[in-house]
Amino acid sequence: IVNAAEFMPMALELIARGAAVPLVVSGNSMEPFLTAGRDSVILTARRAKKPRRGDILMFTRPDGSYVVHRVHRADGSGVRFVGDAQSFIEGPVPYGHLLAEVRTVIRRGAKVGRHSPVWLYFAWRRAARTFVCRLRGDLGRCQ
Repeated sequence: IVNAAEFMPMALELIARGAAVPLVVSGNSMEPFLTAGRDSVILTARRAKKPRRGDILMFTRPDGSYVVHRVHRADGSGVRFVGDAQSFIEGPVPYGHLLAEVRTVIRRGAKVGRHSPVWLYFAWRRAARTFVCRLRGDLGRCQ
């Protein structure tokens, strides 16, 4: 295990040079799609286009922590994120805080791409949960 403060500057430098950097998932905010210690994400340079709902990006919080979550919405004020296991929508995160994009994950040892049925299922599942939260009127937790 390597401290994020030591690993991430090196990883971000490699990503900036065009490398794809694997990172083992920690935390449970993206369960059940990604499980800590079991699954990995492959971090790549972020494409210039606007993030779309369901994309998974790495960003930094104001406290400097690194987070990998799914895009809920992107607009002129920034990007709003939500973990698959969360109901709280975080953001807007300024575009300058977006560090990398996840186009591939290693889930249970198998590669899963952005357009695979498994990825799309969990993206739509997350969107449906947020929609139900809105219907219930819990706008404080589901913006």
